[in-house]
Amino acid sequence: MSDPAGAEKRIREERRIDAANDLVPKHGCAYSCAPVDYEKFDGNNCLCCGGRAVMGPNLEYLCVSIVLATAPTFSFLYGTWDVFVNELSIVVEIIPIIFYVIIMGSLFSAAIVDPGVIPKNKAPQDPSKQPAFIKVVDGVQYKWCRTCFIYRPPRAKHCQICDNCVDKFDHHCPWVGTCIARRNYRFFLIFIMTTFIHAIYVFIFSVVHLTIKANRNNDGLMGAMRDEWGTMVGLVVGFIALLPVGGLAAYHAYLVSINQTTNEEVNEIYKAKQNPYTRGLRYNIVDATIAPQRISKLLKQEMIDQKMQGNRLTEESKAEESYL
Repeated sequence: MSDPAGAEKRIREERRIDAANDLVPKHGCAYSCAPVDYEKFDGNNCLCCGGRAVMGPNLEYLCVSIVLATAPTFSFLYGTWDVFVNELSIVVEIIPIIFYVIIMGSLFSAAIVDPGVIPKNKAPQDPSKQPAFIKVVDGVQYKWCRTCFIYRPPRAKHCQICDNCVDKFDHHCPWVGTCIARRNYRFFLIFIMTTFIHAIYVFIFSVVHLTIKANRNNDGLMGAMRDEWGTMVGLVVGFIALLPVGGLAAYHAYLVSINQTTNEEVNEIYKAKQNPYTRGLRYNIVDATIAPQRISKLLKQEMIDQKMQGNRLTEESKAEESYL
């Protein structure tokens, strides 16, 4: 006869192992508004909103990013609203507002979401007994972090600014104010891609607006540029942003296509060996954008268990996933 109690105990144990290792729910959302477990947290990050937001230690540049996105957008709207609504279409004015909402949403999401902090070991062993630098478990290589006193998984790195090991570390972005890593990378992608498109849009339609005003007032382009200060703010900031933001967007599009992080590409980790994480262009894009996300390891264990419930793979799903 079957043992329901034993089966339930086995399922709980499997879920516990999943939560401890992968923390990737196969169903449902891995993001949560639940506060972090303060006993797990130890680093330079700032906890805001009762521990629901995990932000970087230096937020000055984040404020600058908000200003640089806000000022040209609303200056452009102020300078061009009457002309475009009357002579073109109100849609021309609504589009930059939509861009701005997406930019702010993705920027704040990247800034406040736990990037993938790996909790430190707060009870380290005797420092005289230094553990091995590398440990291999089931063919997977883990490296010892002398600051966090843990074996960090592949692709993780210790961020000196945040003073934490971060899973799938890409880089520490001062403009977002925090690390860009496994759990907030997709928001960072949306932010830079949308910002680039927004800069192109504002620049082009600022030129269109100045041309219309020059033809209407018969005082030439210089006269229009002198009178339309709002449009000029959008034009100048948009033009300045085109090259750096466009270059950054193109660079990360390239990284997504080969499934590498900035840290791996800059340090040429896979120069002498094949990148084991690339799965082809299609799946690399899926992994970076819409693949199931890992639950934050900073949450309380009860919340992790709750999110992992009902996420055990069936044998059929396992076979399909291994095939993919």
